[in-house]
Amino acid sequence: MQTKDETVSLTNLAEGGAVELFDMELQRVLQNMDNPNVIKDTEREITLVVRLKPTETPGMIRSTVQVRSKLAGRKTLLSHMAIGRGAQGMEAREINTGKQQPIFNNVVEIKSE
Repeated sequence: MQTKDETVSLTNLAEGGAVELFDMELQRVLQNMDNPNVIKDTEREITLVVRLKPTETPGMIRSTVQVRSKLAGRKTLLSHMAIGRGAQGMEAREINTGKQQPIFNNVVEIKSE
């Protein structure tokens, strides 16, 4: 916390909240980089925005601090499904493309109208 005579800097801006927000966002970025389900070679980015605006009171300003990041997106997952009529009507079943397996036990021919 800053004293009355201390000059504002990034370390004490918003009573230390700016650094705290940055540290929290850095943790999100590091977790994203460690996640095996995201695209690994994507560059991540952290943006710290400080806005300063004069108030109606002479010699006073208002500041806002915002921290945001750009994370890597999730990897695309591929799946193959077979559709057919089952006991509950139309159903979809995921198939393992590496093995031959029966997809539906009761195969029903679907007639077009």
